[in-house]
Amino acid sequence: FEFSMLLGGIDETHLAAYGAGIGAILVAAAVGLIPGCGPQIIVMTSYIEGILGFPGLVSNAISQDGDALFPLLVRHRAASLWATLHTALPAVLTGFLLFAMG
Repeated sequence: FEFSMLLGGIDETHLAAYGAGIGAILVAAAVGLIPGCGPQIIVMTSYIEGILGFPGLVSNAISQDGDALFPLLVRHRAASLWATLHTALPAVLTGFLLFAMG
């Protein structure tokens, strides 16, 4: 991430400019699909630093399954896919709704 920012000439002001849009909601919800709690720490830090808007934070919080997805991935992969879809779709819809409300 850091190398892409350095080589691409992107800084925090560029990220903050796109952090409140529809793309940020989709990216934050996609980060929530990663099992574990590490990626959510990055999203929360981005929100605290003013890089990510509130709709993106909410969509990430709804879509993330945390460490609870690991046992389900081991036992039943199809069920883990359905569980992920059941959290991702409401997350994106809620993020869009919050974005539309302003």
